Amino acid sequence: MQQHARQGQRPLEVRIPLRTVTPLFLAGADPRGPAELRAASVRGALRFWLRALAGGCYGTGDAGLDRLRKLETSVFGAAGGENGVGASKVVVSLSGKAAEPREWRPFQRSRKQRGGVEVGAGIDYLYWSMAATSKEAARWCFAPGTVFDISLSPRYRRYDREHLGNRSDDEITDSDALDHVLRATWLLITLGSLGARQRRTAGSLEALIGKIERLPNLNFSLPSDVREAAVHIGAQLSQIRHGLDSQAEFQTTELPLFEVIHPAFCHIWVLGKWRSWQEAAEEMGNKLQSYRRRRPIHDRWIFGLPIPRVSVALRDGDEELKRRPAPL
Repeated sequence: MQQHARQGQRPLEVRIPLRTVTPLFLAGADPRGPAELRAASVRGALRFWLRALAGGCYGTGDAGLDRLRKLETSVFGAAGGENGVGASKVVVSLSGKAAEPREWRPFQRSRKQRGGVEVGAGIDYLYWSMAATSKEAARWCFAPGTVFDISLSPRYRRYDREHLGNRSDDEITDSDALDHVLRATWLLITLGSLGARQRRTAGSLEALIGKIERLPNLNFSLPSDVREAAVHIGAQLSQIRHGLDSQAEFQTTELPLFEVIHPAFCHIWVLGKWRSWQEAAEEMGNKLQSYRRRRPIHDRWIFGLPIPRVSVALRDGDEELKRRPAPL
């Protein structure tokens, strides 16, 4: 659904229907409480992807970071603003009658496949922290196949530079902000996930829509052929980078301290097709666990920090990095 502005203007509101592909672990203040579809969580994820996109377009040197911060603040706002200056220009809302959440239960490892391989061992490895323990209850999740909508709309509905009044030249229009959030939404759906264990296959989403009228070059449909899907993702990323006025040269050769979408630091593989999410997650979990077992424990920081029950830290110059998300 797309709400239209006056004649000649693009839609003011874009509504994208979504379906969960893998279990979605999303909760409120109590992580072990009932699962909730929270707009704040989606907004945080969109901010992450806009930052990754802008970092890959502008660089992570001083000039690039300054430009990135101005863009992020102009789109999503910042604390301490007055007269609405600090608020996000784009309102993110969720709607739809989602299925009832349920507690996560590990797969039955007593069942065996041919060859004696444990059924569900890979999935249990990926979602180990979601299961109940002697001290904590199981995490709740929305099951695969849950359908809901994400709606994006401008907060103030100012569409061009003249409506910004006395704001600075760095300020972008509400229309521009909505376009940037739509690009971040494509990245979230195509390359990312939501909620807990999102870097371990959980919270994957599928858009139940193809192209949208507001940005006709943005296509949320992924071809079923593996090669075509890879080409499609590359072409869409080029379009998205162009929309952010991507710079020709990246402004740093050092490893950025946050994720950036740039060929020097980001690689995307389209590995194949599976008949179900369980088969895909099972294979990923088994391969990841097998690889991890072969690595010395102090080399496992590549899977993120901290490592449970192990004291490992990285150093960035004089600074000790005790926490770092898994880059995979």
